[in-house]
Amino acid sequence: MVSGRRRSRSTARLIVLALVVVTWVLASLVSPPFQAATVATAATRPNVLVVVTDDQLDGTVTPQVMPNLYREMVQSGVEFTNGFVSNSWCCPSRASILTGQYSGHNGVWTTGGTWGLKAWRPHEGSTLATWMHAAGYRTGIVGKYMNGFAADAATTYTPAGWDTTAIPMDLTYKDGAGFYNYDLWENGHAVHYGTAPNDYSTRVFTQKARTFIAPSNDTRPWFLYLAYTAPHGPGGPDPLDTSAGAGVTFPMPPSVCEKDVSDKPAFIRSKPLCSITPTQYSNKMRDQQLRMLASVDRGLGQVFSDLRASGALGNTLVLFTSDNGHELWEHRVRVKELPYEESIRVPLLARWDALGSAAVGTRTQLALNIDIAPTVVEAAGVAQHGSFDGASLLPAMAGASAPSRPDFLIEHKMLNSNDEGGPSYCGVRTPRWKFVLYQTGERELYDLTADPYELRSLHRDAAYRTTMASLEARAKQLCAPPPPGWTP
Repeated sequence: MVSGRRRSRSTARLIVLALVVVTWVLASLVSPPFQAATVATAATRPNVLVVVTDDQLDGTVTPQVMPNLYREMVQSGVEFTNGFVSNSWCCPSRASILTGQYSGHNGVWTTGGTWGLKAWRPHEGSTLATWMHAAGYRTGIVGKYMNGFAADAATTYTPAGWDTTAIPMDLTYKDGAGFYNYDLWENGHAVHYGTAPNDYSTRVFTQKARTFIAPSNDTRPWFLYLAYTAPHGPGGPDPLDTSAGAGVTFPMPPSVCEKDVSDKPAFIRSKPLCSITPTQYSNKMRDQQLRMLASVDRGLGQVFSDLRASGALGNTLVLFTSDNGHELWEHRVRVKELPYEESIRVPLLARWDALGSAAVGTRTQLALNIDIAPTVVEAAGVAQHGSFDGASLLPAMAGASAPSRPDFLIEHKMLNSNDEGGPSYCGVRTPRWKFVLYQTGERELYDLTADPYELRSLHRDAAYRTTMASLEARAKQLCAPPPPGWTP
């Protein structure tokens, strides 16, 4: 016999899903090919947890690497198998997550200098934090914000919209400072953490997150932005995880130490030929990804246990992603910022049980970091917010045949002449094609269906001249405004 409470909950979920489908159908009759459909939210506004890791590679949320997250988000939520960032660099990506905008609109192009934190400051008054706070949410940030934050008196402040803060000050990864021997800006005060095992930043961030979401007398719904510094190197693993992943191997892509780079731009051609064995590649993956993500996964397992124990999990929207990917010798480089798949692809997972059983499974739509802010404000019913370049993922999460974007912008501004990310560029990525135009005038064109590892650029092939011309025109259309100092 089904209880009245269980029957009511099931009925409510069916109503939500029905409203999703009806709303999308109506929207599709009057909307252009890609426009966010409005999704009915739960009767009670959801709590929202956005988790962002640092430099985590796509394909690493597996039972071997992150079993807790795999169980809670992949098996019980939605996995966007085509998750991307537009600007593959930490601060630009984080600005996109918090605003739903490309770099040209949120002002952040680099991790430092004029186009980093300094460019972000004028935009801080209109972010997820300020919108959610104004809508009656209790807001908190735990973990990485922007590089250069609190590096000196002029950059030490409490960012707008956050009720609770625990932000690394003057974050640097030198000598493991992103994980040990660091200061956090905690609600207007600097608090130092040393070198004891419990000072390991992933542990500290997890505990602060658990404190924030714990039941309290404050009955407002909450929004927590939890940004781990892991698995960014070279911090090293939690002492509990120094032997994690023994025996786990990772297939080495054919793009690692690519032999023929004659089709690549000059800054790639200048890289010396390398030689990496599959064993060396697996060892690096274990060191830079698996062992450091083990602590993140353990912590998120505790967070989900807390949500479940308090009864909050059923109406908590959880979004998980990384700020960017990373090249591990693919195309001879070990950096990010590049337009290649290893840099722009990221894990992107979502869970909101209030949408019902349809909100479980994989989705193949192109999904971006600029979609996170629109997703959050729609779920929370927040009417007052900034303009978006992205669109809500809720229709796709709910299982409806949601509109799918045809393409998206990939972009980068060179920080200085020593920037290993190469020259500034703008490009466009579709489900099949990738085109990149560099400030140097160089170009790349890849058929990702035939060449998923981007081993042969087709930009010189006359057979693809029309395709390239069309994609170049689209890239220039999307790239507005372009990276400062360059007009494509």
